[in-house]
Amino acid sequence: FMTLDIDDARASIRTTLDTAIRNNINPDRIILEIDQDKVMGDPVRFGSIIEEFRGAGVKFAIDHFGAGRASLNLLEPYRPEMISLSVDLVRGIESNGLRQAVVRGLVQTCNNLGIDMIAKSVETQHEYWWLRDEGISLFQGNLFASPAFEQFPAITYPSE
Repeated sequence: FMTLDIDDARASIRTTLDTAIRNNINPDRIILEIDQDKVMGDPVRFGSIIEEFRGAGVKFAIDHFGAGRASLNLLEPYRPEMISLSVDLVRGIESNGLRQAVVRGLVQTCNNLGIDMIAKSVETQHEYWWLRDEGISLFQGNLFASPAFEQFPAITYPSE
């Protein structure tokens, strides 16, 4: 979800939760992705809003982690169940030692905190293999399926 005002965030999450319940969707099946560059205000206050809804079963992910304001300083106030790596960290990681070091540190941090990591925007088998070999098991990107409108796209899995 995207909101520019912290007070609107509570209403946005509440609307999502109420809609899910009305449609017999269990709240523990909902993961709301926070685009930190779209949320303005105090991260600690926003974290308390997240806690309200976490109690109802909703899970939270920080999107574009490692870019903009989506960084390590948000792990404590938000306590996300997931983070999705920024495309800037994923792109060409197999040949970029600096990005590799950063992602290895994030993998260790996430393992220590019980946070799942998603590698998004994976486009090449080399990116996939490097990330997989570092212990990441959740992936998204054109390597697996191209975007499609009103249909399920064909899915491919990298071969060894």
